[in-house]
Amino acid sequence: MLLTLTTFTDRDNYDNMAQILIIDDDSFVAETISALILHLGHVPTTALSLQNGLQLAAAGNFDLILLDVSLPDGNGLKIIPQLTMLPHNPEVIIITGFGDTNGASLAISNGAWDYLVKGDSLNNIRLSLERALRYRESRRRQPEPVSLRRHGLIGESPAAAQLCNFIARAAAGLADILLSGATGTGKELAAHTIHHNSSRQHRQFVVVDCAALPLNLGESTLFGSRRGAYTGADRDRTGLVAEADGGTLFLDEIGELSLEQQKVMLRLLQEKAYRPLGETREIKSDFRLIAATNRNLENMVENGTFRRDLYYRLNALNYTLPTLAERLEDIDLLVPYFINRACRKSGIANKGFSPDLIETLKCHDWPGNIRELGQVIEAAITLAGTEGTLYSQHLANHLRINLTRLKIASCKPNPQPMPTLTLSEPLPALSEFRQRAELEYFTRLLQQTGHDFKEALKISGLSRSRFYDLIKQHQISLN
Repeated sequence: MLLTLTTFTDRDNYDNMAQILIIDDDSFVAETISALILHLGHVPTTALSLQNGLQLAAAGNFDLILLDVSLPDGNGLKIIPQLTMLPHNPEVIIITGFGDTNGASLAISNGAWDYLVKGDSLNNIRLSLERALRYRESRRRQPEPVSLRRHGLIGESPAAAQLCNFIARAAAGLADILLSGATGTGKELAAHTIHHNSSRQHRQFVVVDCAALPLNLGESTLFGSRRGAYTGADRDRTGLVAEADGGTLFLDEIGELSLEQQKVMLRLLQEKAYRPLGETREIKSDFRLIAATNRNLENMVENGTFRRDLYYRLNALNYTLPTLAERLEDIDLLVPYFINRACRKSGIANKGFSPDLIETLKCHDWPGNIRELGQVIEAAITLAGTEGTLYSQHLANHLRINLTRLKIASCKPNPQPMPTLTLSEPLPALSEFRQRAELEYFTRLLQQTGHDFKEALKISGLSRSRFYDLIKQHQISLN
């Protein structure tokens, strides 16, 4: 329950009154926050559903959006990218009745400014609101970033737009960068794009494959060597670090380095200096570092397999690339790109594709991400032979089976019986049995409805307040 509105004497002044949208189906919460916003000298607008909120956000020019998670027609966390990518780029603050650490992580990853719980004091809400508006004001006063040369980066989804926004900002700066993400999400392409949009674009982009770096000759590969430095060194050799001077050094799969190699790398990053094998003096190299990994470096630090000091040195500016499953709408653009690329590589006429091909591809979970999609398209082109159009029949059977299963599942529900007591089981107290049954019921109800609050409420036949009370009582997350 929100606390009673108090008087704030340290009110900040803004150049203009901010336009603030509240998306929350709890009218009491919406009215209380509206009163706070008015008290601070800004203009509140309220929407009681996700759909209405999206319509207002798209039509208006809001500086800030306060967004609930569990709304009658959907989950607020899922629309954060849509909101932050609107033309006026509003800041989004999540304010929910049920705090959840996973939900908080998802909210921040999707671009939310903050994640608040409705039990917080109004003072905390005020502080978060004012800080977000100050940040927005300072950002508004900065010059607009230059347009981004995408360098083959395909996609218009909110997740892709967020990635492009990060790349544009990263390219304009000087800080070293850590790119994380599953295999096949395009980390090297993102690094290339940062380099080609930076002030270093006219110098070399040098790739170091850390997984293939030899343990014994790794330093000579990185730093080079002088003639006679070791057996077989018949001439001077230039290392990769020297090649990256003035440009970008990309350390791919940095999580594969041994602890000894990590020690060497840490010194290189700190000093920006190296000594070729057989050389007596150190040489400076002015490179910008971009590192990439598909591993969880934080867990590796805790397990003792990755140096903590190197992790902190790398983690100043980081970004986790979205999986293809998080940007399925980009398949519409990726498919013609991959078809064109594969046909051009094979020297054949470009092929068309049917809508059922796209429908089938969007039903796959894509563990191999964008790289897997490219390989699937190449295989489909091979199977199509001389045919001018790709259909779902040209895809592997497991992809077509996924679509069929989804269609069957959507038409034929698979109810499971509620657990019952056996004759041999000692009877618990009635209150205990009711508690167990209610927990089981609500858990399966939310699973069955995909956590769609409106549908779950309808099926349960309960009032909204009673539904909320039981969910809270059993500590079940609506996210």
